Amino acid sequence: MLLHEHVFNSPRSTCTERAKRNSGSAYPYLAPKQARVSSGCGSTLSPRDDRVPIRAIGGIAIRTPARYRSPRANRPALFQLTLRLLHPTRSSSMIKKFSFACVTLSLAALTSAGAQAAMTAAPTLKVGDVAPDFTVAAVTKDGLAKPFQLSAHKGETVVLAFFPRARTSGCTTQMHAYRDQYDQLFMGGKKVTLVGVSVDSDTALISWARDDNFTFQFASDVDRKVGMAYGANLGTGSHKRLLYVIDPKGNISYIAAPFRQMAAEAYTDLGAAIVQAKGMK
Repeated sequence: MLLHEHVFNSPRSTCTERAKRNSGSAYPYLAPKQARVSSGCGSTLSPRDDRVPIRAIGGIAIRTPARYRSPRANRPALFQLTLRLLHPTRSSSMIKKFSFACVTLSLAALTSAGAQAAMTAAPTLKVGDVAPDFTVAAVTKDGLAKPFQLSAHKGETVVLAFFPRARTSGCTTQMHAYRDQYDQLFMGGKKVTLVGVSVDSDTALISWARDDNFTFQFASDVDRKVGMAYGANLGTGSHKRLLYVIDPKGNISYIAAPFRQMAAEAYTDLGAAIVQAKGMK
């Protein structure tokens, strides 16, 4: 790449003289302390850091393309550091420190990869499986309720509705539909228990339930254990929008993954699934 051009009128000027003239304030990149000049035209002018070679030909200073540079310039930084540390003049203590750092970084990378693999290994539940039991803090519009334990509701049809966050537009649409169709979909709560599960705090869910007059209960799954057991969460962030219908025997009878809160047929299918689950006694 052309960096700078300076044409000398005098044909008697040698390359050395041209390099000396170029060492002024107008050519700081060819300063005497940095430049190395050999005799003859076409000589290489290179800073002491020879990874940025500069060549002066006919009064024109150009940067040597990367493919013509010394292989040393293209070595990875870690490789060059390794060579320097393993140089015979280096002390053994420095080599030991460098080796220890490499081992530490390797172990950290392996640990991180293992944790990531564990997080992405979400359980796969299907219709007919026994629903994983759990106990979680429950709330209603009246405040804190008795902790909800799934196994304590055998003999009932339980609907677990995992949703991302309270008061968001999609979740508000979903919960309002449950509220407005509570008697038709959930049979007014007679042997049908609806639980909305999110990672929101209990106070946030109580406030939302009170403001929007929800007649069903919510579960505050702040540690995400319930969501992870049902594949709605990988251990971080909000829950996915999933729905499970659990029959009176404690088996999963219907799964909506995801639950399409904006589609009318999603609520029709849910109602039919609850009726079918109630018949499984």
